[in-house]
Amino acid sequence: MKNKGFRSFGRSLLCLCLGLLLGAAVMIAAAWLTLGENRWETVWREGLLPLFTGGWREGPLALLGRAAPDAVLSLGISLAWQGGIVQVGGAGLHALGAAAAMLCASLAGLPWYACLAVSALAGGLWGSVPGLLKVKLRLREALGTALTAWLAIYVLQAASTMIAWEQPAETDLFIPALAIAGVLALLIWLGVKFTVPGLDLRVLGVSEKTARYAGVDTGKTAFWALCLSGLLGGAAGGLDYLLGGANQLPDLSLALTGPGLHGLAAAALAGGHPLGAVAAAVAVKYLSLGAGTMNGAVFSPEMGEAILALILYCCAAFALGPGKGGRKA
Repeated sequence: MKNKGFRSFGRSLLCLCLGLLLGAAVMIAAAWLTLGENRWETVWREGLLPLFTGGWREGPLALLGRAAPDAVLSLGISLAWQGGIVQVGGAGLHALGAAAAMLCASLAGLPWYACLAVSALAGGLWGSVPGLLKVKLRLREALGTALTAWLAIYVLQAASTMIAWEQPAETDLFIPALAIAGVLALLIWLGVKFTVPGLDLRVLGVSEKTARYAGVDTGKTAFWALCLSGLLGGAAGGLDYLLGGANQLPDLSLALTGPGLHGLAAAALAGGHPLGAVAAAVAVKYLSLGAGTMNGAVFSPEMGEAILALILYCCAAFALGPGKGGRKA
C-alpha cells in the first residue's frame, strides 16, 4: 500500500514537472518567434521567474487561504472520480455558488457562514440535475455535468443586467477557509474509506458491472455522489467570493479556464485522492498566482492557463489510475 502511494505521488510529480517543461518550451517558442535580442533573458525574467516566485508575494498564509476554494472544488471532483464518475462541471458550480453567496451577502445581509451554507445548497441542488439525467435518461455524467455548467454560466450571464455584483463585506477569512478545506478533506477521506456508502462508491469506480453483482444500487450511488460533488463545488464558489477572489459575474470563457480548470488539474494531480487534492490545489494555485504576475506585454495572461492545461493533459496520460475519472468495462 505504501509503495502504491509512493508510485502515485511520483506520477503526480512527474506530470507536474512535464507540464512545466512543456509550458517553458511554449514560452521559448513564442519568444523565438516574436522577440529579438536577449530573448533567453526575457523568457527567464518576464516569464519563468515570475511564474515560480509570484505565488509568494502575498505571503504563505494568503497563498494557502486563496487555495482553499480550489481545494474544496477539487474535493468535489475527486469524490465523483472515486466512483468513476466524470465530473467536468466545476466551473458552473463555482459560478453558481459565488452568485448565491453574493446575493445572500448583498440583499439579505447574512453572515459569511450563512452565505457559505446557501452557496453549498445551491451547488448541491444544481449537481442533482446531471444525477437525475443519468439515473432517469441514462445520460453520461460527463455530458450532463458539462451541459449544466454551460447552462449555469449562460443563465448568470443573462442575469448580469439585473445583478449588481458587490464585493464581500469581510474577506479576512483565510484561517477559517483553511480549516474548512482541511476538515472536508479529512471527512471525505474517512467517509470513502471506512463507510458502507464509501465502499459502494469505490466498487462502482472499479466497474459498474461488478458493483451490480455486489448488490450496489449504482444509480442511487452515482446520484448522491453528483449531489455531494455539486455541494462542494457550490461551497467552493461561495468561499472564493467571500475571500474576494470571485469579484465579478462569470465570463463564458470560465467554462474551460479559471476555477473549473484549476479544480480539474488539482484533482488529476492528486489521482482522485481527497487528501492529496488539498496539496495539489495549493500547487495549482501557486502556479496560477505566479502566472498572473508575468509581464502581460510579453506573455499573455492565458499562458498560465495553458501551462495548467498542459499539466492536466500529462495527468490524463500518466497520473490517473483505474477507476479515477473512468470505469473499466
